[in-house]
Amino acid sequence: MNKTQIIASLSNISNQLDNNTLYKEANILTNVMKKLAQEDTNTFNIRSNQDENYPEMIMQHLFEDKLWPMIPRQFEREDHPIHKFSGSDKIRWVLKQMRDLLSKVQIDEEYVEPKQLRNIVNVYRDFLKDFINSEFIGRKANEITTERLNEFLMLLDKAEQAINQNNAEDFWESLP
Repeated sequence: MNKTQIIASLSNISNQLDNNTLYKEANILTNVMKKLAQEDTNTFNIRSNQDENYPEMIMQHLFEDKLWPMIPRQFEREDHPIHKFSGSDKIRWVLKQMRDLLSKVQIDEEYVEPKQLRNIVNVYRDFLKDFINSEFIGRKANEITTERLNEFLMLLDKAEQAINQNNAEDFWESLP
């Protein structure tokens, strides 16, 4: 079994765990998938050196390096008290979409579409609005996360504009 097959198997198991509300276990497997995909070689750098597909590189960077770290993993625990309230299905949806997209990018080498990232961010922002004054997410943390998500959407808009205007390489070079 090669590395790609192992990652695909882990992804299937992770989705089954998620469907059975075993969110903590699904998250653990997702983290293993991510580490395994980055082990020995960084597929992101290999692809960028091979074909310099700047639009793909930009979208993958925005997904893996910008959006992924903003999504909270503590809500994946099936016993987290937030799941007793309506609205928690939104964060479950966000977490599942992130795992599925990560799998597609790292296993199938699919291109991340701006629309996919926008949908995830918009549902996550709705979730934050629902829980703005909750005991689970402090108001200040909520405001900071919302601001970071808004900044991400602005960066995503700039990236999409650069890609559509065939300026993806310049945009890529301008990223920190």
